[in-house]
Amino acid sequence: MLTDSDREILKPVLGSRYSAEVLKILHDKEKTKGNGKPYGNGAITAVFNGKRKNVDIEIAIWELFNRIVLQRKRIAKMRKTASDK
Repeated sequence: MLTDSDREILKPVLGSRYSAEVLKILHDKEKTKGNGKPYGNGAITAVFNGKRKNVDIEIAIWELFNRIVLQRKRIAKMRKTASDK
């Protein structure tokens, strides 16, 4: 389950419109609910807010976080390279 300290780390990076991207990650990994149906935005926000436990959704949230952080690092490196020229 995501903790308050996890949310303090995640929220500034993910912002408020993260659930669509988390849904894409879950879809790409073919992760579904126990009945075989796809997760919805409500399940994702419930896990993010600590109201529900779901390992698949938590992993997808952290994966999105890592993707964004890596993108930002790449962009910063490209900017630095461009400014050094």
